[in-house]
Amino acid sequence: MRIYNLMNGIKRKYDFADVYEDVDSYALLSPSYIRPFKRLYHLPDTDKFIAMPNPVPFNVAKPEFEKKENIVLIIARFEEQQKNIKGAIDIWAEYETVSKDHSWQLVIGGYGEDYEKVLAYAKSLKLSRCTFIGKVENPITLYQRASIY
Repeated sequence: MRIYNLMNGIKRKYDFADVYEDVDSYALLSPSYIRPFKRLYHLPDTDKFIAMPNPVPFNVAKPEFEKKENIVLIIARFEEQQKNIKGAIDIWAEYETVSKDHSWQLVIGGYGEDYEKVLAYAKSLKLSRCTFIGKVENPITLYQRASIY
């Protein structure tokens, strides 16, 4: 986030470290994020950090990277306020604009109340390498094929 902000000239209104004393806990999406988060914001080692993982609900075999395809995969519930899929699409639009490597594709699967709104947003950006595949019953093969998810 700091690199993104520097690249775009964005000055933060506040820093997570600014509210450290005022919060009961910091919730991160993975236990592996705790150490880098504390290091990034120079926070003491305390019990304020908890992990709320969002795991893939099935086992994906150890990746065989040489067999992976140039796919960035998003499988999500289309509830924009919580998932911010439009934000991911904005990042992808920027990537399409600046990247000279046209071999990568964004594949988005899932369903929910904001599906049509997000689909219309993506279409309005005229992305050339973004595909919506709708509801996915068994995403395991997609996860096995994708290099990034």
